[in-house]
Amino acid sequence: MKKTDTFMKDPQKDGKLPVFSGVMGRFPRALKLVADISEWGAARRDLPPGDMSFLDMDPNDLRDALGRHLLDEAIEGIYNLKDNGFLHAGQQAWNTLARLEIMLEGGVPGRYPVDEVEDDTEEYIV
Repeated sequence: MKKTDTFMKDPQKDGKLPVFSGVMGRFPRALKLVADISEWGAARRDLPPGDMSFLDMDPNDLRDALGRHLLDEAIEGIYNLKDNGFLHAGQQAWNTLARLEIMLEGGVPGRYPVDEVEDDTEEYIV
């Protein structure tokens, strides 16, 4: 049996992504920290709540910011003591999520486009 849907949807749950149990329920502390970092960053730039101007950024700039936080964490330790005291990992997560959002909004598929995937294959694209 072949499915043409890249995401291999379960017909019982078609269109019903497990947003809470799949993401919020699994990573509540991490998401809360990323939200705190997002609010701090917006306030630092005098942006109104819900401002989405980061979507105008180049995803490569966000990749560079992620790289800087990875290096800073390796050199300085897990906390960003230079300007805010947040975990570098939280800032890395924010940069990664912002980059992903820009890419998806720009039309980049969320998964490598596979025309046909057999159910019994073990070769899933991760």
